[in-house]
This record gives sequence, C-alpha cells and structure tokens, in this order.
Amino acid sequence: MKFLVDECLHTSLVTVAQHHGHDCFHVNWLGLSGETDWDLMPRIVAEDFTFVTNNARDFRKLHA
Repeated sequence: MKFLVDECLHTSLVTVAQHHGHDCFHVNWLGLSGETDWDLMPRIVAEDFTFVTNNARDFRKLHA
C-alpha cells in the first residue's frame, strides 16, 4: 500500500509504515506543506496514495 501522511501528523508515522513494508511519504518531505487537502487531491489520485490525516472535518467537506 502507498500512503501520504498529512502535515497534521508526525513524520514518525512514515517510519512505522515503511517498517511494515509500505511505501510512505510525508507531505512536508514532498514540499507540499501548507497545501489544502483540496490542493493535494490531484496528486493523491494521480499517484494512487491512501491519504492519512486526522482533520476529518476538512476531508468530509471535500467528499460531501
């Protein structure tokens, strides 16, 4: 599985996912810090990421 971890979560989650054999990246490491979830969506879809975030309120608005 391929994960993209949002900037609201700690970068250590990337290490945990990688330790379990997953491809995982952090928004900050890709130079995307400060981007809204909406602005991240094209990259999430294009690169087949599973987006990991804890700001569910913002994310629900995108899919309402």
